[in-house]
Amino acid sequence: MRSLRFLILIFASSSWAVNIEGTLFERGTRIPLKEINIYILPYKLKAVTDSQGHFVFENLPEGDFQFVVTQSNYQKLERDDSTQNLRPRKLYLEKENYSTFETTIVDSKQKRDDSRKSLSQAEFLNLPGSGGDPVKAVQNLPGVNRVSGFSSSVVIQGSAPQDTKYDLDGHEIPLVFHFGGLTSVVMPEAIERVDYFSAGYGSEYSRAMGGVISLRTRDPEVKDRDRKGFFFVDTLKSGALIEGKINDHSSYLISGRYSYVGIFLKAALKDSDSLNLTAAPDFADLTLIYKNKIGENDDLKIDFLASRDTLSFVLKEPIKDDPSVRGSFRDETSFMRLVPQWKHQIDPDRLLRSSVGLGQDTVLVDIGDQYLNINSQSLSLRAEYEQKFSSTWISQFGTDNTFYQSKVDLKLPNFINSGGVTNPLSSSSSRQVSLRTQTNNFGLYNRHEVQITPEWTILPALRLDQFSQTHETFLSPRLALRYKWSESLLLKAASGLYVQPPQPQEAAADFGNPDIRSPSSVHFTLGFEKDFREGRSDGFQWSGAFFRRDFKNLVISSSDSVVRNGVSTAEVYNNKGGGLAQGIETQI
Repeated sequence: MRSLRFLILIFASSSWAVNIEGTLFERGTRIPLKEINIYILPYKLKAVTDSQGHFVFENLPEGDFQFVVTQSNYQKLERDDSTQNLRPRKLYLEKENYSTFETTIVDSKQKRDDSRKSLSQAEFLNLPGSGGDPVKAVQNLPGVNRVSGFSSSVVIQGSAPQDTKYDLDGHEIPLVFHFGGLTSVVMPEAIERVDYFSAGYGSEYSRAMGGVISLRTRDPEVKDRDRKGFFFVDTLKSGALIEGKINDHSSYLISGRYSYVGIFLKAALKDSDSLNLTAAPDFADLTLIYKNKIGENDDLKIDFLASRDTLSFVLKEPIKDDPSVRGSFRDETSFMRLVPQWKHQIDPDRLLRSSVGLGQDTVLVDIGDQYLNINSQSLSLRAEYEQKFSSTWISQFGTDNTFYQSKVDLKLPNFINSGGVTNPLSSSSSRQVSLRTQTNNFGLYNRHEVQITPEWTILPALRLDQFSQTHETFLSPRLALRYKWSESLLLKAASGLYVQPPQPQEAAADFGNPDIRSPSSVHFTLGFEKDFREGRSDGFQWSGAFFRRDFKNLVISSSDSVVRNGVSTAEVYNNKGGGLAQGIETQI
């Protein structure tokens, strides 16, 4: 009798001893969610997911039950289930808002350069009017504009388009937009942030009187999974991105895009009497990123970027009744950059950064029997040593050098004859030139950030530039001030001298003026930053500034004649230009 009771007790216990296990994922990304509470109703049982999103409920009574998950920033999950199913469950928790590779950081740390405005990936992907593009998002900022038409140039605070410099992780690239300004040359999801430097920017940059737009690539993200990626297709282009872990200290990211905008243009122009597309305009880009934590204090990162834009068509009818402006036209622009970067933390107070940029640039413009063909090889070197002398004094010593070797073949018309008369192309004589040029731009800089009092900070800097093209050396002082009015209000001012070498064609002996000098500009800006968030993660920020730029020795076209080497020749260009740009900008 006692044995029978024991067997009945075992049978009754086993019928109630049901174990349910499973894994909780984020819907869409399939990332396992760790340390999330999962409840089972109506029994009020709770389990917590481990580092792989796995959970277990033991000794669950037989019958129907309901999974319930309530987590901040996610939609509430309610799923009916039954113990009749003993297979592992897969639960999916859906986020309230998705942004690819989203990172949100709330930080009140003061920027190194007060002229810098930065947009993180989460910001430029969601900024209205940008289409998720980082550089288009910068164009929405006050003081920034673009040239009308199909130009790929960006205008900063009234400066000329050629006064803006573009770079990838600190190394110059020839352009930042694809054909017609449709999209930037790097896939947005491969960018960590885009930096925009305006009037009064620091001494670590030069050779740009207008400002600098810098694309900063992100590190491959492999914390959640060993590999992840996506692909997309829209009306203009398609592309894909994949990133993953190589081992415990290294990872990779690969992204690429290809456009087919020409298909739509061909369809739109197929019945045109004056224009016929022989090759569809297209663009393509490829980005590779390799990251390696090679030691406790050493980081290695390698970027590779390749970009190409092509366009070809036939003009059936002449433009503006000029019979020479007809026939075939081809435009191709391509470039590549390989940028290895090394960062070494010597000790808590000393940091060393160095990087190299290896590049190839090609520009081909073919208009009938007129042409322009430019092939350039570039080498850029950057290095910076940072020393923290005390909690109130930080200094940087750096070098910023570029070397170009170019081959230029061209055959272009002479638009202007003696006396300043502009000729139509059909009646202009042509000039055929083949050039081999080598340009070295050498730069050294030193900057200090000294907190004099809890309210006042002074940032003196000095920049030395040497341009081989014009055989000039410049010493450019720069100074910035900060006054911390309160924890949420900062007042700031900056001024300095900025120079940039003339364009290669302007200083070329055979096609320009070899006596041309480098233009310069004096910047002054006065502004404020007000943060109404006061430490919260949401709220308003308000910033504003007055800026002024005085331009001197600007290069302008000339129809005058000069005596050079005992021979009267066309001046073509001179430094008699000047200008002033000033304004007020504000942003909330």
